[in-house]
This record gives sequence, structure tokens and C-alpha cells, in this order.
Amino acid sequence: AALDAVRLLMLAQAQACFCEKAMGDGLGASTQAKLCLGAKQLYRRAADALAALKVSAKKMHAWGADIAMGRAEQFEAQARWSLAKEAEKESQHGLRQAQLQLAAAAVAQAQSRLAAKAAAEAVGEKELGALSSLAAKVGAELAAVKRDNELVYYEKPPDPATLDEPDAKVLVKPLRLEA
Repeated sequence: AALDAVRLLMLAQAQACFCEKAMGDGLGASTQAKLCLGAKQLYRRAADALAALKVSAKKMHAWGADIAMGRAEQFEAQARWSLAKEAEKESQHGLRQAQLQLAAAAVAQAQSRLAAKAAAEAVGEKELGALSSLAAKVGAELAAVKRDNELVYYEKPPDPATLDEPDAKVLVKPLRLEA
């Protein structure tokens, strides 16, 4: 069970590398969102597998499940940020506001999970700084979008809970383990 959990964690980290490359290369917002949602799915699966290790591997469970869940929330926030950019291109101001609200909630959850003492030691300053930067961008953009929508567009944002999640794209594939 521990090997499967670590394997899922490694797959999630490999998918995260694809996400970072897509962001660095300036790929389209919808492509970035799909890749980030794929990373979110893999991190959630890893978190579930690590959570199942409560009895058999307590130390691994203690830090691993929280970090994996925090990273899943981080990629959820990044995906919602990208989807908000996509909505901006299509002049869907209400949808953009709803996506930014979801991004703000996800980034706040990720920050609270990853800033915990045990997680902060394992995650590192670079990742926490990137998360803080994303939180600042999302917060500023959300405030501006709300103001613009109230004063200019008058577009009612949909309830964020009712938004469909787009398809995730997972580019990493596990290698078969041989005993």
C-alpha cells in the first residue's frame, strides 16, 4: 500500500512538471487548466492512498496526505485561474468572477494546509512563495472583476458550486512494476 501511495505521489509530481512547463511556455489557458486539473486528480488519488496508511505507516501518512491534498488544492486554484483567463478572452464576465471565486477558495485552502509546520518543511519556500503570489494575483483580480461587473457589465455570476469541471488531461503514465 505504501509503494502504491508513493507511486501515485510521483505520478502527480511528474504531471505537475508538465503543468509548470506549460505555464513557462505560455501555452493556452484551457490547455494549462486541463493539465492542472490532471495534476489535481493525481494528487487527490495520492492523498487518498496516503490517508489509507494511517495504521501501517503513520509517519508517511502524517506528512504525505496533507501535502498531497494541499498540492491538489494548489493545482485546483491554478486551473481555476486559467479558466478565468479563458472566460476573460470570451468576454464572459460573470463566469470569470465565479472561476476567480473558486480559485480564491482553493488557494486559501492550499495555503492553510501547506503552511502548517510539517508541510512547510517538506514543501519549501519556493513553492510557498509561488502559492502566495498566486493568492495575491487572484485576490487582486477578483476585486477588480467584481467592481467591473457591478459597475459596467451587470452580468450575474453563476453559483460557483454549479460550475462544471472541464476535462482533465493526464500526460504521465505509470511504468509497470516488476517484482
